Amino acid sequence: MPEQGRVVVSVDRARTTVGDGLTSASLSTLTVYVPGGGSLVLTDAYAGLTGFAEAVDADFSRVRLPLDAARLEAGERLDFLLVRIDLAGIEHLDERLEWRAVERVEPVRDNLIIRQVSFGKP
Repeated sequence: MPEQGRVVVSVDRARTTVGDGLTSASLSTLTVYVPGGGSLVLTDAYAGLTGFAEAVDADFSRVRLPLDAARLEAGERLDFLLVRIDLAGIEHLDERLEWRAVERVEPVRDNLIIRQVSFGKP
């Protein structure tokens, strides 16, 4: 049975560009990680990669968001590579930001933008 009933554990999109100063070439990959450590890797060789990747991202996010929200509410910590999120706030490397100091969190492309509240001087 899949890990905690999940068919997909995580999804990673990458774009690699190699150049010599005059010309360049890019390769896009989509890696879908499945329970047990397996993965499916698709590259630009698959003509429908862009549309498929967008559909996988949308479906994965639609399913993953409520699951992660429930884990967070249950007091679990969520780990996203270098970022950890828990009920107390957000931690990146050795820096911690409490939720009261977070204005908003927004995903932008492959990044997570964390906006800090601007506290004015009294």
